[in-house]
Amino acid sequence: MSRRSILLLVWVLALSVTTPVSAQTPQKDTGKIRVLFLYGGHDFDEKALYAMFDSYTDVTYTKAEMPKALDLFKPGLEKKYDCLVMYDSYKFPFTTEQTEQFKALLEQGIGLIVLHHSTWGFNGWNDFANITGCQYFFEDGNEINGVKQEKSTWSWADDQMVRVKIADKTHPITAGTDDFTMVDEVYGTGYLHPDVHVLWTTDHPKSDKVIAWTWKYANSPVFTTLQGHDAQAYNNLNFRRTIHRAIQWTADQLRKEKQQLSAGAAKVCIDPEVFPVLVSGSHFVRRAENVANSVYTRTIVLNNGETSIAMAVIDACILDTDLCNAIRQTASQKTGIPSNHIVVSSTHTHVGGSTAAVLGTPIDKTYSELVRQRTIDAIVQAASNRIPVKIGWGAVSYPEGTYCRVWSMRPDKMRVDPYGEVTVRSTTHPGFQNPDFIGPCGPVNDQLTVISLQTLEGKPFAVYVNYPMHFFGPGFDAYQVSPDYFGHYCDLLEEHLGIDSSTSGVVMLTNGTAGDQQWRDYSQPDPEMDYMKYTARLGKKTEDLLKGIQYRDWAPLGGVETVQTFGR
Repeated sequence: MSRRSILLLVWVLALSVTTPVSAQTPQKDTGKIRVLFLYGGHDFDEKALYAMFDSYTDVTYTKAEMPKALDLFKPGLEKKYDCLVMYDSYKFPFTTEQTEQFKALLEQGIGLIVLHHSTWGFNGWNDFANITGCQYFFEDGNEINGVKQEKSTWSWADDQMVRVKIADKTHPITAGTDDFTMVDEVYGTGYLHPDVHVLWTTDHPKSDKVIAWTWKYANSPVFTTLQGHDAQAYNNLNFRRTIHRAIQWTADQLRKEKQQLSAGAAKVCIDPEVFPVLVSGSHFVRRAENVANSVYTRTIVLNNGETSIAMAVIDACILDTDLCNAIRQTASQKTGIPSNHIVVSSTHTHVGGSTAAVLGTPIDKTYSELVRQRTIDAIVQAASNRIPVKIGWGAVSYPEGTYCRVWSMRPDKMRVDPYGEVTVRSTTHPGFQNPDFIGPCGPVNDQLTVISLQTLEGKPFAVYVNYPMHFFGPGFDAYQVSPDYFGHYCDLLEEHLGIDSSTSGVVMLTNGTAGDQQWRDYSQPDPEMDYMKYTARLGKKTEDLLKGIQYRDWAPLGGVETVQTFGR
């Protein structure tokens, strides 16, 4: 069986890349946050966990195994490391000398993060509960601050959903994070200090209610969470971001002056230079001899002081995976933006140069190389001309602009397949009010979504728009290169918003989940629509949405890349 691999990129969290140093290597002053990562006493998915830490570009870390690392806990360690991350579950208490040295270190001041099963560590040493803000117990009979404690509980299943409620959305660690759900283990019947500052809670019936908090012991800031069992937690975007910001907060980075969001934009022409050029989007091979309307790569690069992301939208039907990867890898090398923070997509015009083998058209290798080079140039250009900006986002339903284009036939009107059998029960584009059809095969996604950027003075700078509408079609010559309605929409919105994409700023339109959606409502008579009228209506809806957006000068950024493999 042949298989296809498709790259999926999801944007929301602050992720990045770094290389861990040897546990024996002294920490050098690289300008990064220096973390001592402690493990031992409990198995975990090392590859996935370290991949999470490797993704933080402003962090370098050293791994140290417990209990061997106990003798490191003494004054002076704070000069080598900014933060300790405890992910061990060492069940035996410190010696008296080690406990006094550890408390002396915390008196000096060093960031401390306690993750998941570390909350079960050092049963019998009461001060550990006072240092972390909590403790969980393997047996009955422990006493913390004069209170007898029961044996603690845990519950885990690989599909156990934990709903996380953000208790304090103003704290630097949780600012910008909304309530979310993750798959994870839960703990119950533990000790919690009454004075911790609560960040996360959950209503899971087998979990204690408070599952993440901040605390201070002596001169050391502390962050503790009960969550983080395995790769399903490590790969959760909100969990990853929270641990990253907890490292920054305990290391005093988030308590320094707040970073300003900045953005750059570029619009680079990708008109073919060699004709004829293969044109995608038909069941048969087509070639164009000229350009009716210029096609472009449009890019936006964002940086929030922690990490950067880049978004490139290309006037093409479909992009070959190898072409996308080549663009991302070279752009990453030239800009320093992690490749999994660069998303490259196509508008899906059916009259653009062929950048992938699709339907009846092979890839045009000469044209694809031009697209590769100029898209890289566009990302580099956007990364190099960043200015301070404010950001806002929003969405609205717009059902009048997109409909299901696949309709089911009446049982007595089924059609013959290529093998001579009567098996065809549905088809695209049935025709307006065709009595041979029952109705659309399914619902549609009609969300119009925007990310809007303004200068600090409030002038529109760039807009990233998504609307799930396949392509327009009528009015465009099938043998001339054109961006379809996507380019006209961008031009119209730039004109109305006063964005000059020839010097700076840009409007970008993607078509999202539009595989089986189009502008025609086949339940009604032919509306005699043309692409200019359609574009004007969608543009007006977008402008109305933009009027209600609230802007802020900072937002979390990041990306996670997943490869999905499908059989065919």
